[in-house]
Parts: sequence; C-alpha cells; structure tokens
Amino acid sequence: MIKEQFGLFDNFAVTFRSAEYRHILSHRILYARFYIIQFYNSNSNLERVIQNNSNYRIINVEEIKRFPIPRLLDKFLSENRDILQD
Repeated sequence: MIKEQFGLFDNFAVTFRSAEYRHILSHRILYARFYIIQFYNSNSNLERVIQNNSNYRIINVEEIKRFPIPRLLDKFLSENRDILQD
C-alpha cells in the first residue's frame, strides 16, 4: 500500500505492527492497527511528496500533543511511548 500511495519508495521496512485496537463510537465499532515504517535513503523523496501534497505533514512524535488527535491514536501513542522514542 505504501508504494501505491507514494509511488517513490523502494527502501523501507515495517518495523512495528500493533495489536488490533477496538474503538467504539456511538454508531460504529472501529478495528485498527498501527504500523511504524522506517524509510531508508528516501528522505528527499519523502520531503518532495509531502511538499507536493497538502494532505501530508511531517510531525515529530514530541510535537504531536500540540495537535488535535483522535482518541484511538492518542491511546496507541500513550501505550507505545517506549517504541516511539527510538
């Protein structure tokens, strides 16, 4: 899916796959997994993709609390601080 989404990356690895999260909304139940992806030698490509697409933005993990984030993502980040610090 990453190659289809960005079309530029060949050098990446999925370094973490979360357990399945269940999040209950008033009208729906969401099931989600989170992935951590390491890009190798692709920073310039990644920056170019983000600059050319206003739907994406690079945010450091330390900065994410400044932004409104969904409860599901907040739960994942809170439970996985040790993984995200690397």
